[in-house]
Amino acid sequence: MSKVTFLPDNFEVEVADGQSILDAVEYYDIPLRHKCGGSCNCGTCHVIVEEGAEFISRMGEEEEDTLDHSLEVTNESRLACQCQIHGDVVVTIPETSREV
Repeated sequence: MSKVTFLPDNFEVEVADGQSILDAVEYYDIPLRHKCGGSCNCGTCHVIVEEGAEFISRMGEEEEDTLDHSLEVTNESRLACQCQIHGDVVVTIPETSREV
């Protein structure tokens, strides 16, 4: 099992290795937008990886292209639907990705 911590609310959850950050969001009802259902088409599940980038899958071209159209993107930005977890990670949910 791996831990995912979601900032700024400091939610800490456990997920099985190989699951995505979006899987954790859906299972634990974390307030993160994800309009396309995890198909890497909308960019609404944008998160910023604060710690543990070495424990998530590599970014593919499709994810990179989708992030080009997202708001508040940083060098540590990823799409939760594309990040398979293989260790503990800490991510920030930017204001533009928070579900209200």
